[in-house]
Amino acid sequence: MTTLAFPLKTWQEQVNEFLEQAFPALSDGVQADWAPRAAIYEDDQQLMLELDVPGVRQEDLEIRVEKGQLLVRGERKPTAAMENYRRVEHRYGTFTRAFSLPEFVNQEGVTAELKNGVLAIALPKRDETKPRTVTVRVNESK
Repeated sequence: MTTLAFPLKTWQEQVNEFLEQAFPALSDGVQADWAPRAAIYEDDQQLMLELDVPGVRQEDLEIRVEKGQLLVRGERKPTAAMENYRRVEHRYGTFTRAFSLPEFVNQEGVTAELKNGVLAIALPKRDETKPRTVTVRVNESK
């Protein structure tokens, strides 16, 4: 009887390597590399982008405009008190989000504010693209 040797260890190592690359983990199985959820809305004056970043400190955020993109990078760090936690479902680690900017955004006027765990980024519209009201005079013919 012939026995086929299946390279289980090699296959298992490949699966482990794939999982480690796909889901990098911090200690205790907490998943790293997360992406905050975003909301984008627009009015006549600007585009607004809001990112949910609870637990991220202002000094751990970087916001840049380059090559027609808005880049937001940050990091949520675990606290020392977490070693006493029994269960942690929050994600920690670094994140990067990139958003393509429409041509009507004034890239020089971008501002941001972090308040109550929400990062609000204002992307003002260029003046020539903002809606304007024109008064039209009508002459009545007699």
